[in-house]
Amino acid sequence: TVTVENLVTGDRQQTAHAETFQLSSGGLLTAADFFDADEATWTARLVEQVRRAISDDPYHDQSYYPQWSDLCASAFQREQFYVTDEAFVVFYQPGDLGPGGQTTFAVPWSSLSDIAA
Repeated sequence: TVTVENLVTGDRQQTAHAETFQLSSGGLLTAADFFDADEATWTARLVEQVRRAISDDPYHDQSYYPQWSDLCASAFQREQFYVTDEAFVVFYQPGDLGPGGQTTFAVPWSSLSDIAA
């Protein structure tokens, strides 16, 4: 995470970054490297999973903007991800979906198994 402070106003802005590398070659991996489907398909699936996670949150009306469902798609950035053994994790920058900080969603590999590479 990079934090930048405006020296005039004192406002601080944080931007989260993540990079994933292939250990055998040291090459940078993109989100597309993890899927055996076209970008529109895997993007739609990830956004669908994010929407499901938010709607399952009993406090989503307090934590997210009223238009969060539309923002899940419009604010989605394919470069904002990292992977774990359990999940493909997507994140949104502070203020993208609600007034809070960075928002992270772990999408289990099991829900992506039919399109995962």
